[in-house]
Amino acid sequence: MPRGVLLTHEALARQLAAVAEHLGLEADDRVLIMGRPDSPAVLEQLLASLAVGATLVLRDGEVPEPDELVRDADDPITVVTMPAATANALAAQGRVADRHFPCLRTVVLHGPGLTPEAASRWLTRAAAPRLLEVHVVPEAGGTASVLALTREPSPASGPAGRTRIGRPIAGKPMWIVDRQHQLCPPGVFGELVIGGQALALEYLDRPQATAERFVPDFLDASGRSGARLFRTGERARRLADGTIELAAARVTSMTPHDIA
Repeated sequence: MPRGVLLTHEALARQLAAVAEHLGLEADDRVLIMGRPDSPAVLEQLLASLAVGATLVLRDGEVPEPDELVRDADDPITVVTMPAATANALAAQGRVADRHFPCLRTVVLHGPGLTPEAASRWLTRAAAPRLLEVHVVPEAGGTASVLALTREPSPASGPAGRTRIGRPIAGKPMWIVDRQHQLCPPGVFGELVIGGQALALEYLDRPQATAERFVPDFLDASGRSGARLFRTGERARRLADGTIELAAARVTSMTPHDIA
């Protein structure tokens, strides 16, 4: 599926403000960003941090050496954003102790994949940080939902490869709909659709894909003239706790009248 999308400046500004608010980014934060700079999640975290005036410490995906982390204690990191694999590696190497990140309050993970053992190491620090998994949908402007991990056993990956993606962030409403464009009750699988004013305008140079995925707001949820929805093609359901779970299989048909 094509992923190159066009965003307006207004939509990007709305998205960055929502992300900064949800993650609690502040001007006096020192944000360590690890990951490929061409990753949508990394780019969004970088821009959201700059938008609030935070200080950036950049790594291109390499795990810092132990002495580098300790040396950073003189000007401590308060927020870390990285792939789940990097968080697993740091935990396995015993490098999540308070001496490495003495002022850490938030860990942002780019998608699922954190092992239960690694989550336990991050969350049993003397001052446990918030441990957040972000679900990025470029067509929806970037991060669409966030899953907060806790010490309670609540794995992100459920049965048969199902993945919990948490709750929508502000301004990013999500619905589960059936083949008749009706809302599915909790626990019932349908297609995940996303609304809000931060949606991308279109796929770059792909008018057919744009017409299939970016559709008029058939739920009339916003009441705005010209409002649209993004059809993700993902089969999902809303769980009893309000979080959203994706199925392993995607919707098989993208015709407007057949949501599988």
